[in-house]
Amino acid sequence: LFQSPEFKEHTLSWTVVANNEQESNDIAKIIHEIKKHMSPALAFGGIAYRYPSVAHIKFHPNDDFTFKFKPAVVLSVNVDYGGAGMPSFFKNGAPTVVNISMLLKEIGLWTKQDY
Repeated sequence: LFQSPEFKEHTLSWTVVANNEQESNDIAKIIHEIKKHMSPALAFGGIAYRYPSVAHIKFHPNDDFTFKFKPAVVLSVNVDYGGAGMPSFFKNGAPTVVNISMLLKEIGLWTKQDY
């Protein structure tokens, strides 16, 4: 029996391969930014929280042929630094292959008028 609409959840996954240590550093920065924006911020002297960032996701070059998203928040991000099936690192310790998986939850409901 229908009780109420629910917000959609999506899992997006990528395997990213670094060709050099600088690209591996760039991957680490991307992961850091995702984790930063999925976290709440302290407000009012640390006695309350502000909402995490809202993601506006769009596939490029044209999302008319793929998924469309309502604004969403990142619920979790999982990072596997042994993305090649076994650990592989550059001389400075940076990983060469990383699997990233992100769980998103839309914060807007889809209605018939959206289609």
